[in-house]
Amino acid sequence: MALGQGNNYNMASHNTIDYKDSYVAFLDILGFESLVRSKKPESKEKIEVYFNLINNAVSQLKEVPGKRNIGTIIISDSVILSVPKSTNNNDNIEILRQLLIAIRYIQFNLALSNVWLRGGVSSGDAILAHMKIRL
Repeated sequence: MALGQGNNYNMASHNTIDYKDSYVAFLDILGFESLVRSKKPESKEKIEVYFNLINNAVSQLKEVPGKRNIGTIIISDSVILSVPKSTNNNDNIEILRQLLIAIRYIQFNLALSNVWLRGGVSSGDAILAHMKIRL
């Protein structure tokens, strides 16, 4: 049965997905799975340190005027940052610069506690609800 046929589902009554041309960064914590599987108390402490550090870093970034538009999602050992692009290429250089500074800030603060990241940055159509999710 096709969606919307014979099941009282009215697609017109639902919001449409609004993609925005954005810069998106995906950051992944190295060694997180082994920390979760470990029974050692220091591993559990390191997980708590990670969540505290990442939440503090994201909160502090929201206080910086150039970084307020950066949306974040935290899912387990992954952090996704997204910021909509402008129609002006000169503005986009500054938007990308601010995103890269935010990544540097997060990476630096985690590295101080021996928590290491890998990841990448991409550009294109994306949808990201500006919220925090912690699973």
